[in-house]
Amino acid sequence: MVTNIKFRRSGISLIEVLVVISIIGILISLLIPAVQKIRAAAARSSCQNNLRQMGLAMMMFHDAKNNFPPGSASEEFSINEELPFLSYLPHLLPYLEQEALYNQAVKACILSRYVPNNNPPHIGNLVIKMFGCPADNRVSEPTLFPLYSLESDVNRYGLTSYLGIVGLATYFTSWSKTGVLYNYSKVRILDITDGTSNTAMVGERPPFINPEITPPYGTWYAGTYVNPLLGVRNRCESWIQKCPFICEQNAQHFKDGKLDNFCDAFHFWSLHSGGANFLFADGSVHFLPYAADSIMPALATRAGGETISGEFY
Repeated sequence: MVTNIKFRRSGISLIEVLVVISIIGILISLLIPAVQKIRAAAARSSCQNNLRQMGLAMMMFHDAKNNFPPGSASEEFSINEELPFLSYLPHLLPYLEQEALYNQAVKACILSRYVPNNNPPHIGNLVIKMFGCPADNRVSEPTLFPLYSLESDVNRYGLTSYLGIVGLATYFTSWSKTGVLYNYSKVRILDITDGTSNTAMVGERPPFINPEITPPYGTWYAGTYVNPLLGVRNRCESWIQKCPFICEQNAQHFKDGKLDNFCDAFHFWSLHSGGANFLFADGSVHFLPYAADSIMPALATRAGGETISGEFY
């Protein structure tokens, strides 16, 4: 006897497919912000680690020289005859396992004591990973900038996210000496009478890049002059330094900024949400919220005698 057996075909309806797609979409919408927050937290932590390593290098430099490195040098015959016109960062190279690069910088300065001329050995255009905040992907490669005096030539500049703090300054008194890393500085720990834990010496500021306006603000190698014609000062901007020209009338405070705003090149800020990282003179690193703007004048000076509330750090 033959029995007819009928098989039912299993499947899902269109409504079920739409429900599944909707659920997946909701999950993805919840996952993406979480991933972004994790990446931001990792970048902030890595940025703090960079500053901690720089802080250790600062302390080793101080142990060797009995003072912190000069924040910058604006004259050909600086107090450090080996490295004229350079920022504080090249001085740290021997203490960051970059002694060979430091020796190259010294040789380049012997060949020509003027930074734009000693760049052909291609030192200033190198990328030092530790000198850039990972939240800013622009610092992972050198930026191109054509020299105004040689329009057919092109220079490359390695960038940094970290600027030394000169102290309190305005547009007319930009060569302040009230901080730790100012022009020709040779500050000792004993000179920081406000206390090393109450004195910030390095802070975050993303480089400003717009060849149509100015050479890049934020090169790690050159402390003062990166262009033989303009002589741009991109060494240690103060927290309250006024911007030249179009921003001259507005004092710059510790606040959020934008990469394409020229005026934001003249105050500390970061690509992290809500504030920026700072290296203190005791080697510690603190993330300061923008609400700490009111105490920044006290943190920026080494011997102001101010009373500082520690609620922000």
